[in-house]
Amino acid sequence: MSLKHVSVLPGQTVMEEYGVFPPEQAVVKKSGPFAVLLLLVTVGCSRTPEEEYLLGLKYTHGENVPRDDVEAVKWYRKAAIRGHAEAQHKLGYAYNAGAGVSRDHAEALKWCRMAAEQGYAPAQYNLGIEYDDGISGEVNDVEAYAWLRLFLDSRSHRPDELIAHCRERIAVLDESLTRQQLEEVHRLTGQLRRTINASRRKSP
Repeated sequence: MSLKHVSVLPGQTVMEEYGVFPPEQAVVKKSGPFAVLLLLVTVGCSRTPEEEYLLGLKYTHGENVPRDDVEAVKWYRKAAIRGHAEAQHKLGYAYNAGAGVSRDHAEALKWCRMAAEQGYAPAQYNLGIEYDDGISGEVNDVEAYAWLRLFLDSRSHRPDELIAHCRERIAVLDESLTRQQLEEVHRLTGQLRRTINASRRKSP
């Protein structure tokens, strides 16, 4: 175990940056007007991606901490870089909405796609809508159809209204795409399924 000494004012909240998890590992000793916080930290100890993602959620929703989109994005990014699909999706949403970061549709698309390629159904749905509507400036009916089809085929729980909306979108695409484009959809869907399956095999 290593030991960190941090001087804090009485009543001051010591934030999560010190990497201590759970907080019971901290011991406070008062000395004059200051309190000395002794942080007992296991050498090499760090949060799991899930813990980082959940901390981001706390800042997004203001659960026991002040609501702070910038802080939320910081923790989503940490988890997303480590391959956490839900965090990648949240980070993509943040870039799309300009919540805690400057709006950047290219970054939004990138992170959403990373989550979708891990089989995360909400990201697959949003990616399909993005490509269908051209929200990020790129209309691609073939990509839209492929991702919406993968969302429908997902074994994850999906709200009935999203399933219905997805089917409506696919029905329109069925009518508007050429035979060649539909063949491209079939090839792309197979390719994406292989990518998703490979990602799942790599997951611990």
